Amino acid sequence: MFYLLYLYYADVAQDYPLLNLVQYQTVRVALAMATAMIVAVAMGSRFINWIRAKHGYPLEDEWGGKTALTDGDYPEAERKIMLLSNENEALNGKIGHLEERVAVLERIVTDKAGRLSEEIERLR
Repeated sequence: MFYLLYLYYADVAQDYPLLNLVQYQTVRVALAMATAMIVAVAMGSRFINWIRAKHGYPLEDEWGGKTALTDGDYPEAERKIMLLSNENEALNGKIGHLEERVAVLERIVTDKAGRLSEEIERLR
């Protein structure tokens, strides 16, 4: 991009020899890095706060202080949290049931054949 600006202002570059530096790739890379750093510093905190607000985290002001969210600020986020909590409870119950079944299967596989047949006979 800087090289295109140099080409656009090539006639001015003859009057200002400092602009001739832009034709070198290392200078253009340094200018691009400086531009990226300026954009990151200028927009970084805004972008981070936007992401935090989108996901329901507390926001920071420019001095590092946090702005706590109150109930009712994000009703759709609260609804999603409630639905996810209910789904987690249901999945935890299923996992507990599956762990019990795996424990029974492990006991069946590792027990001796005689003891297994005795247990089956006792259940009849």
